[in-house]
Amino acid sequence: MKRLMLIILLAVALLPAWAQTPETEEQKVWEEFVEGSETFGTLQALAEEIKQQLHEQQPSMSDSVMQQVSDTIQTVIGQYVHKVIIPAYQRHFTLEEAKEINAFFRTPVGSKLRRTEIQMTEEMTGQLDNFGTELDNRLMEVFKKAKDKK
Repeated sequence: MKRLMLIILLAVALLPAWAQTPETEEQKVWEEFVEGSETFGTLQALAEEIKQQLHEQQPSMSDSVMQQVSDTIQTVIGQYVHKVIIPAYQRHFTLEEAKEINAFFRTPVGSKLRRTEIQMTEEMTGQLDNFGTELDNRLMEVFKKAKDKK
């Protein structure tokens, strides 16, 4: 529910800027760059999760209200992309670099990387607890040996 409130607040804050932004060729390059990114995929997954939670919490919600919810979420994501994500990428990549990366992601290998990127990140993130436990255990051994030597 906190996520839903965050999305609603973002919508209110960003809607005026989004509505007034004309699309240029440069913006199209950056949109393509972002839409294929893991960040965008994560936002889309979050949107689906929010819709699923709302459906579970309000099973009697009409299809038209659910469509309005879906549209609102997509609007807010679009605003967030233009107000936050694209500027962040622009601070680290030139327009020419973005074009080169976009071209790569249109190749079969680039397309495969984009398709599997989120899944791979989830798989790796799922192993962080094991990594943390292993690291803790090994560091405890180091500290214990150091203490025993004193």
